[in-house]
Amino acid sequence: MRAKRPTGNNALYRRGWRIRHAGFGEYGEEALRRLAAVDPGHARAICEFVFGTVWSRPHLSVKTRELIVLAVATALDKPNEVELHARAALRRGISRKEIVETVVQVAPYAGFPVTNHGLLAAQRAFDAADREGRAGGSRRGRG
Repeated sequence: MRAKRPTGNNALYRRGWRIRHAGFGEYGEEALRRLAAVDPGHARAICEFVFGTVWSRPHLSVKTRELIVLAVATALDKPNEVELHARAALRRGISRKEIVETVVQVAPYAGFPVTNHGLLAAQRAFDAADREGRAGGSRRGRG
C-alpha cells in the first residue's frame, strides 16, 4: 500500500511541492510519502520550508541551488541525499560532468572518503536515469 502524499493548504506548501516535484518526480514523491507515513508534519515542513521558502528565494537559480546541495550533502557524507539530488539535477538539465565536478570540488575541503561516497552515490543516480531512459539521464556529459 502506497503512503499518501502529505498535504498542505497554504501557498508555501503548494509552491514548495511544485519546486520539489519538478526535480524529484515520482521517485521523490515516494520518498516524501514514506516520510509522511512516519510524520506528516515533518514531510509537510520539507515542502513548506525547504522548498517553499528557501528554494523559492530570489538571486540563485534552481541549478545553482541543486549544485550547492550536492556539495553540502557530499561534505556531510550523506550519500542518500547526494543520490536523490543528483537524480533531481539530471531532471533539471544539469550535466553529469557538472555533478561529478561539484562532488570532486569537495575533496580538498572535506576529504577523499566523503568524495568517494558522493561519487558512488552520483553514479547510482546516473545508473537509475539510464534504466529509466529519461532525457535528463542521457549519457551526454560523460567523458
